[in-house]
Amino acid sequence: MKIMIIAAAGLPIPAYKGGATETLVTELLKNIKNEDDLQIDVFSSCKKEADYTDGEGNIKYFYIQQNLFDKLYTQFFRALRLLFLKKINIPCAFARKLSKSIDLSKYDTIILEGNKNQVNVIRKNYKGKIVLHIHTAMTFTKNTPFAKQILSNCSFALGNSSYTASVIKEIDEAQSEKVIAYPNCIDTALFREGATESARAEIRRKYGISQDEYVYIYCGRVEPRKGVKELLQAFMQNGCNGRLMIVGASWFSSQTKTEYIQELEKISEPIRDKVIFTGYIPHNELPAYYAAADMCVVPSVCEEAACLVVLEAQASNTPVIASDKGGIPEFIYEGFSTTVRCDESFVSNLASEMEKRQENPPVIEAREDFEDFLRKNDTQQYYTNFKEIMKKVKLSDK
Repeated sequence: MKIMIIAAAGLPIPAYKGGATETLVTELLKNIKNEDDLQIDVFSSCKKEADYTDGEGNIKYFYIQQNLFDKLYTQFFRALRLLFLKKINIPCAFARKLSKSIDLSKYDTIILEGNKNQVNVIRKNYKGKIVLHIHTAMTFTKNTPFAKQILSNCSFALGNSSYTASVIKEIDEAQSEKVIAYPNCIDTALFREGATESARAEIRRKYGISQDEYVYIYCGRVEPRKGVKELLQAFMQNGCNGRLMIVGASWFSSQTKTEYIQELEKISEPIRDKVIFTGYIPHNELPAYYAAADMCVVPSVCEEAACLVVLEAQASNTPVIASDKGGIPEFIYEGFSTTVRCDESFVSNLASEMEKRQENPPVIEAREDFEDFLRKNDTQQYYTNFKEIMKKVKLSDK
């Protein structure tokens, strides 16, 4: 089976610039074996900037840089969308470039990693099977312009959680059979092996944190919908008991300080000795940061499709307090971790739960059940699920 994977046109695959989706796909591709009878070509919209191979055996990577015309093409349709009050779809310039430069007919299946605007463009030039993999639930809903048409042009649509799949099914119940829940997973071994006592001590030394201080950690993009401001407010409401480590940047590897980050720094100025902004940290270094913390907080105020951070922290043996938005609860190991209702009292509720859990640290009571939970959320299971989905795609007549 010959497969083409098209990145969302934001970040490259492999994930040398970061990105949860890109990391997920990168980990999946590492597990593909020659005997799986899958030939996969991966196309990313970027200039090759890292020292990695162009694939081995049955996996090949291609990097295509967009030019000024591509950027103007996208801007033109964005302007039209504003003019017509969002009643127009924005075709993906990257998908258009691929359609004109690559013989798509040589592929049995094309997988689009997250960008719904690629679907109609590809369908115009391709008669085979299209699989749309949605990683952010609110980007493809019943309110999305031309959502039914986009779904109709797909052979299958994958949601990265049961929640995401349910949102996609609402677009058109008549097409709900083509929607499949394909839950996110992580490389649990990376986080289990990297979250050591020595790693904990090293990170604490690096940031001047004493070994007996209680540390909360936030990990992810630092932007309004991720609830970092609400977390900071809850921490302050809780009397700044301990230290708060904010790991991440506004856009993955970017070190740009947005207005939002500047606002957070201003708010935290009175307690600057209590709050640590690390900026972007490479993915393979994150286990040490989780190990350095006593509690991970995921305060998203948006409808999260899924949440890899929740899995990463728990695999690092760090409990989680998270909002109950979107698909987050699906990835919580109850008892060890917990959710907080995200409503008008979210900040107070979060502060209360942080205080409660600090005073009574949670423990894993059923280790065997927890191990089973991790296995079900590991990249090996993700790989197994992918093969089963590809079998279904191959056998389908759509």
